[in-house]
Amino acid sequence: MKEKSREEILKKRNSLSRTEIKSKSKEIFQRLLNINHLNRTQNVCVYVSKDSEVETHDLITYLLKKKNVFVPFIEKEELRVSEIKNFSDLEKGQFNILEPKNKINYNQNIDLIIIPGVAFDKRGNRLGRGNGYYDKFLKNIQSLKIGLAFEEQIIGQVPVEKHDVPLNLIITDKQIIKP
Repeated sequence: MKEKSREEILKKRNSLSRTEIKSKSKEIFQRLLNINHLNRTQNVCVYVSKDSEVETHDLITYLLKKKNVFVPFIEKEELRVSEIKNFSDLEKGQFNILEPKNKINYNQNIDLIIIPGVAFDKRGNRLGRGNGYYDKFLKNIQSLKIGLAFEEQIIGQVPVEKHDVPLNLIITDKQIIKP
């Protein structure tokens, strides 16, 4: 069930043009900036976008001027995060995703985590790529969890398993979903 949903949504997302991805990502970025939680936080973890994901490069550049920014990486089949001071602190890593060159696992307070996904529903459920890295990482974290998605990624119901961790907010190019 999850694999079929993942395939369908990825096909939709991958059909977006670069122009559409950039434009929709800008809308999402603007909505995110208007969220009070972002203004009140100091330590923000954000994924580095790849392919047809909601673009986060401009967001990371913006946050680096105002916050402590942490970026995820995979080590020993676990998602970990490390602080970066600028974009040049990143290099291609596992899955061809940009990750910190300096992999010092940070395990202190992260106030807000910005999370990618393939599909989301209005109850805060998220369908990832299928490896479970984020769910394992998020299960013991009390931080505000925000998913970024194009409106095309919102579905009626994400298939949920007991280990899946719901999000607090989902921001799309059309709306802010508060489960």
